[in-house]
Amino acid sequence: MNKDLAKFLNIISIPVNGIFVFINLSEYYIVAIKKDIALYPFGESGPAHYYYRTADLYALVALSYGILFLLMFLLGIWNLKTNKVHGLLMLMLSIGLIIVQLFHGLLG
Repeated sequence: MNKDLAKFLNIISIPVNGIFVFINLSEYYIVAIKKDIALYPFGESGPAHYYYRTADLYALVALSYGILFLLMFLLGIWNLKTNKVHGLLMLMLSIGLIIVQLFHGLLG
């Protein structure tokens, strides 16, 4: 694969990870810091996932994914300058992390 395509794929992974950083860390901020939980179905009732049992647990899950996506985001920026990791691998790792979060939501 040529270097331009690898760089392009790496560039794609950066905003994708940035979006998920924003989503997850904003969820953490809303629930853990602002304590704005009126719209969230916390508690044991209903078909909610396990991390909806408490606001703290939900915030911890959101913070965990936010940090993981932030690390991928920073790795993408670092890789843009150094070209140590292939761009296709960066994009595949990003997509893999998104799939993990989706399955965690489905199975949780």
